[in-house]
Amino acid sequence: MDEVTQALPKDNGTSASVNPKTLRATVKNIFQRNQERSVDEHMAEEMQHALNAYGKVALKRFIDTVPMICVEVMQKFANKMNHILSDTSDDEIERFVTAPSNTVAKMNKLKRKADTLEKGIVALGELY
Repeated sequence: MDEVTQALPKDNGTSASVNPKTLRATVKNIFQRNQERSVDEHMAEEMQHALNAYGKVALKRFIDTVPMICVEVMQKFANKMNHILSDTSDDEIERFVTAPSNTVAKMNKLKRKADTLEKGIVALGELY
């Protein structure tokens, strides 16, 4: 089908004429090649068309379903967190959300290294 449509002039909003000889030769060539193909090749092509159609439908369903799943997960997450935190004291919550002192120290050390490296990059950039 693509070959036939390629033989047609481009639709640019103006009237165009089709060369009947070229179109007839293209269609004849396509039908001849189609008749020369084996049954297995025809079946494989049909299977490919069916799989492509299924893939398009499955992709649309997937895209439609993902947000619904995310909303459901987020609603359940909020309810579970409320249930868990309702039995938790303020001290325990503070302990959960506060990073351990050794982690904070490591983070600060890495920030200082990153700052030093960024200054080195700037200094090298000024040399060139």
